Amino acid sequence: MIAEAAPKCHGRQELPWINECREYVKGRQKALEADMASDATPIHPARLCKEIRDFVDRDAYIIMDGGDTTVWGASILKAYEPGHWMDNGPTGCLGLGIPYAMAAKVAAPKKQVLLLHGDGAFGLNAMEFDTMARHNIPSFALSATTAPGHDYSWTGSPWWKAESSFQTRLRPL
Repeated sequence: MIAEAAPKCHGRQELPWINECREYVKGRQKALEADMASDATPIHPARLCKEIRDFVDRDAYIIMDGGDTTVWGASILKAYEPGHWMDNGPTGCLGLGIPYAMAAKVAAPKKQVLLLHGDGAFGLNAMEFDTMARHNIPSFALSATTAPGHDYSWTGSPWWKAESSFQTRLRPL
């Protein structure tokens, strides 16, 4: 079918908006590269995801859970094997990261499993870390807590006042 269609597409002129899209993608990639190299404090999410990308094995299972966290991860992190990328999908259902990480580790105990989730997604199923500990399911989880509140350090434009912000401080393990 593709072989039959190929001669019909030869010499086809692309519409101008396609080139506009390509230029936009090139510009966005340049901005993303600058963000990945940033030494800003707090860490830029692109830099966080780049460091994770450079750390994880090529055959690792990568689980994303969260809103902005998943968007940043999808922009930078890569899964190189089928079924090794799991996220909350187009509807953005939060809280599935820890159960997905447990399932991946049980299914492939010798593979590296990395979970990157946002603070809100973490809060929905945080108690499942106890399940992992009780059943000896080792996974690596990184919670992108964007103190002083949700996405503040990433966007720089809080939707609440600093004096009324809310957050949870967890003690180190």
